[in-house]
Amino acid sequence: MKPLVDPTYVKSLELAHELLLFPYVGFTRTSIYANSKLKRNAAYLDHVIDELKKNRLLIMVRQGVQMVDGTRRRVDLLIKCPPMLNNDENMNNKTKQEQNDEELIKRLEHFGVEYDRYIQTLATLDIGEKYRLSEQCFQLLSSPNYKRYLTIDLQKLAPLHHIQQQQQEQQQQAHIHHHSIQRDESHDTWTLSSTSSNIKLEPEDFYT
Repeated sequence: MKPLVDPTYVKSLELAHELLLFPYVGFTRTSIYANSKLKRNAAYLDHVIDELKKNRLLIMVRQGVQMVDGTRRRVDLLIKCPPMLNNDENMNNKTKQEQNDEELIKRLEHFGVEYDRYIQTLATLDIGEKYRLSEQCFQLLSSPNYKRYLTIDLQKLAPLHHIQQQQQEQQQQAHIHHHSIQRDESHDTWTLSSTSSNIKLEPEDFYT
């Protein structure tokens, strides 16, 4: 007699496998529905996400992205966990990487996911063109653990206040530069005037 296997458990493993190989490091719930298998089994997703969170393979950031429009609507962002860099100075870089990889490999194996395939999914985000990252997500994804895998320019997805701050800094720099040019021009004019006033004019009979 074959042992009984909980079909819900099997289904959860299948969906977790599918979600871990979803081709993005960060994505919204809506993004997940682009995968037909995950969409058909949406009723299981909450359980699957909780399991991946417990196994330190997924992070959910509440209100992690904000829509860039008048509504300022926010939605949660799901972010995969990358291999963690080991900061132990007594270990060489190869040993650090091997140790971290082994820990992640074991967690991935539980869901039947190959390490190399998982790493390939950490290169980009799917949050939609109308959204920007929250400050928390931006700082998290800007960390060395993520930046070594990301192939996108995070600044283009930075929080709105970062954009506004950059614009203000650029305006201030332009303002300072403009005044600097004015001061230089004023100095040149003063120097020319001063030099001219010090020219000694000889009497006309000096030349005759």
